[in-house]
Amino acid sequence: MMGFMLIVGLLLIAVFVLIGVVIAKWLGGSAMPFSASKRENSLEILRKRYATGEISRDEFETMKQDLEK
Repeated sequence: MMGFMLIVGLLLIAVFVLIGVVIAKWLGGSAMPFSASKRENSLEILRKRYATGEISRDEFETMKQDLEK
């Protein structure tokens, strides 16, 4: 019986720690704790800039070649 109480107590502590970590990540600015990062890679940014007309086709092709090296 004593061993069972010890295991339950440790599990409760682990749950509280996990809840604290999730709340801390959520308050820290993460949209969803433990989710995959949504960082854009440089090629995606380049494609968006070309699509919005910020850069010309020649600039796009030159920068794309530089990134693929």
